[in-house]
Amino acid sequence: MYIKKRQNLSLVILLAMPLSLVSCVSQPPILTTSTSLVVKQSTSPNGKIVSAKYNKLINSAKLSELVTIQQKEVKFEETYISALGHTCRKLSIIMIESGVSQGEDKNNLRTKRVVCKDKLSEEWYLIPQMTHQDNNNDIFVN
Repeated sequence: MYIKKRQNLSLVILLAMPLSLVSCVSQPPILTTSTSLVVKQSTSPNGKIVSAKYNKLINSAKLSELVTIQQKEVKFEETYISALGHTCRKLSIIMIESGVSQGEDKNNLRTKRVVCKDKLSEEWYLIPQMTHQDNNNDIFVN
């Protein structure tokens, strides 16, 4: 009788093992959606459109080139590709004040900005700043 119980127990274990393994290996059901949960995102960069008269300047300005626009000195820095695939360019903007002599430290008057180009229209956009500064450096915008 002891041998018969042991055989039954062995049989149960042998049948249970493959069944438990099958549940771990089987694929989950394939689900499909009928309604999109994500709104289509715009392909344009988020920001103010740069005035058309400055597009050529931004495209052609050399690295570290300085240009004076609207009482501001703009230094064109490196170009890079953003995470969204837009071509972007860093700008360093210095307020020109009559009381500042040449060679004086202008770091307190300096603001960093970024412009990015729309892939389709080839227009540049002045990207909003992540931090707030009261220098009013919305240059290139009418």
